[in-house]
Amino acid sequence: MNPSTWDPIMLKHLESDRSHTEYSNYTCKRMHVQLEGGIFWQGYVAEELAIFLYTQVLIRNSSRVIVSNGTTSFQVPLLKGGTYDNWSIKIKALLGAHDVWEMVEKGYKEPQDETSLFQAQKKTLKDSRKRDKKALFLIYQALDDDAFEKISDATSAKKAWDKLQTSHKGEDKVKKVCLQTLRGEFESLHMKESESISDYFSRILTISNQLKRNGEKLDDVRIMEKILCLLDSKFEHIVVTIEETKDLETMMIEQLQGSLQVYEEKHKKKQEITEQLFKMQLKEKEEIQENERSQRD
Repeated sequence: MNPSTWDPIMLKHLESDRSHTEYSNYTCKRMHVQLEGGIFWQGYVAEELAIFLYTQVLIRNSSRVIVSNGTTSFQVPLLKGGTYDNWSIKIKALLGAHDVWEMVEKGYKEPQDETSLFQAQKKTLKDSRKRDKKALFLIYQALDDDAFEKISDATSAKKAWDKLQTSHKGEDKVKKVCLQTLRGEFESLHMKESESISDYFSRILTISNQLKRNGEKLDDVRIMEKILCLLDSKFEHIVVTIEETKDLETMMIEQLQGSLQVYEEKHKKKQEITEQLFKMQLKEKEEIQENERSQRD
């Protein structure tokens, strides 16, 4: 491989960043995985290797950037403790954008005897290997040191993904316990007296989304019924109006939140006016009493 074929601008960035870029042990391992077995060398030209090295330079703590074809940039979501569900949604979208999610989800089969393959089959195998390594590389970039160690021995993107799922979601028994806990939290939800509609919706939707991600079948109608049922008593009038005039089957959660927030604002303004009137009346009463005392004196 001839370094003279590399993009000179990319080499310039590599040279300028060399002095202040720290490569951890796990980053070096990643590079080794990408280069081992001749797969990387056979499947990628010098330009691709330069892109790979340049990508390593661009890694910065929690903000990680992947350069695709030297032109398009993507920020890779970093997996942090307790954020696996949200992270998996984001990384799936990124892998899909790179057209490699299928390799993660289904994997590919390595032949026992590659020499017996036809030319078209060899070409397909080579492409599958490239896409698998690309997917594996993207997953690597989204992990911190601790998470990377859990999958460092995975030989394919699918195996790495399966290991991550197992380590973060656990076996079926653990998931069932998690579901039971979330169901209990969902059923015990109620609106606090001083809580805003926005905060109330956020709490309910957070638990609802966690339930769905763990396999619970929870439709929007049930969620909206839950929201209306447990609203503070000051929303009684709007709840009755919505139940009598709206069809929850065709209503969106965002629409329900919007209607309740409008009512909430009106109620706040009305309450503020009432409080102001009360203060004015109280002040007026105090002034009258003060005048009466002055006249008696």
